[in-house]
Amino acid sequence: MTRMPASRRPLDTARVQEQLAPVMRGGIVLLDTAGSTNTVLRERLRDQDWTGPVLLSAEHQQAGRGRAGHDWQTPAGAALTVSIAVRPPRPRDTWGWLPLLTGVAVCRAIEQVAGLAPALKWPNDVLVPDAERRSAPGWGGHRKAVGILTEAVGDLVIAGIGINVDQSPAELPVPHAVSLRAAGAGVVDRTALLIAVAREVVALTGAPRSAATEDEVRDRCLTLGTDIEADLPDGGRLTGRAESIDADGSLRVRGPDGSLRTLSAGDLRHVRPRGELGSGE
Repeated sequence: MTRMPASRRPLDTARVQEQLAPVMRGGIVLLDTAGSTNTVLRERLRDQDWTGPVLLSAEHQQAGRGRAGHDWQTPAGAALTVSIAVRPPRPRDTWGWLPLLTGVAVCRAIEQVAGLAPALKWPNDVLVPDAERRSAPGWGGHRKAVGILTEAVGDLVIAGIGINVDQSPAELPVPHAVSLRAAGAGVVDRTALLIAVAREVVALTGAPRSAATEDEVRDRCLTLGTDIEADLPDGGRLTGRAESIDADGSLRVRGPDGSLRTLSAGDLRHVRPRGELGSGE
């Protein structure tokens, strides 16, 4: 039997239950293994009455689902994979903000627990600065540490969050991904991180619409003011500068010809990140 590295100690389940019980009134489920935490939580929600937010986390996620149908796995104890169900008290036509609000919640938690300076990439990634300040095409001086997938289930929303905590570069699926440890945070207390993430997610996604919170999204979003390129769901491609986030959470992009288009979904790359304009990247 392969021994788990000391930096990958299991979650402290008693601590999680004690500190999150007042927040997760609908229940806390901590699993050793799951396919997709979003899928498992969605199935559990079918069989229970809604009494408040619900959290489900797995030590080892074997079939995580990302945007555009991408699958991924996490080594046991190396990541934080969690899904949280909330009932958003905001108009449904503004639910496009929920991945961004979840991202802000994760940014706050990473700041509190890991001491890094995370930022958002529209619509559902959290980035951290590269430890060696290297620049990578499409990512600039940042790397992806967190992926987010939100799904509507009736009048509920499940926010699925995958945080790379302790992985080595060889354990990550793409070169532009990084773990918090590799980004300079050292050994991170995953229990403390889970507790902070859960509290912040419920506080932000479970609250009415707030101009101040949406301003925080804009302040943290590296995509705004950046030249972007996006592969659209219909096979087309959109290029231009990301100017603003609409009331429904979509991205407004100014094209090379001066036209303004709205992007609600797509595989987006930062062509010329802010602060690197004119770098020739």
